[in-house]
Amino acid sequence: MRGKAATLISYLVRIGAKHPTVYMAWVSTDDHPELAEEWGFTAIPATVAYKNGTKVDYFVGPQYLDEQVEEFIKKTL
Repeated sequence: MRGKAATLISYLVRIGAKHPTVYMAWVSTDDHPELAEEWGFTAIPATVAYKNGTKVDYFVGPQYLDEQVEEFIKKTL
């Protein structure tokens, strides 16, 4: 990962550390373009939240306001 994606990942790891029950994973669309197509990503970085296998929220692009990301993560709890 590089650029905005790497910055976003670093940020999400820091925020996610407050929520040990939340599992985070990253997929490189450069390495797996078929997943970007399957999931309908038209821009990156795209961040998706799932709860019990169901998509509950997503955002595209970097978001660095703690309150916004905390609210996003809470949807998975």
